[in-house]
Amino acid sequence: MGGLLIGFDWVLAFYPAVWRFLTGGNPYAAPVVAGMWYANPPWLLPLLVPFGLLPPQIGAYGMGLVTLTGLGAIAYRRRKPRLILLVGASFVFASNIVDANVDGFALWW
Repeated sequence: MGGLLIGFDWVLAFYPAVWRFLTGGNPYAAPVVAGMWYANPPWLLPLLVPFGLLPPQIGAYGMGLVTLTGLGAIAYRRRKPRLILLVGASFVFASNIVDANVDGFALWW
């Protein structure tokens, strides 16, 4: 894996957990890489399945898209378009997209 890995958390933790879940295995089993295990509640796995059916990098981009659109949705609901610039430009939000983390799902509620 050379270069910048987009979807670090997705590829190393979430994607293997989704496949273990789909094949009847334990998503909390030993990690693919030491220190990178699935540490989220089991009810999150069905939400990740559509992304897990895609190739890993495409699934990572999909997770980033969920986060970006979630920010747009919350800014629209609150009628605060400046929220997109304020939050979207933050390091935490950018790293959430680059790592393809699951925090973007919370923006939709």
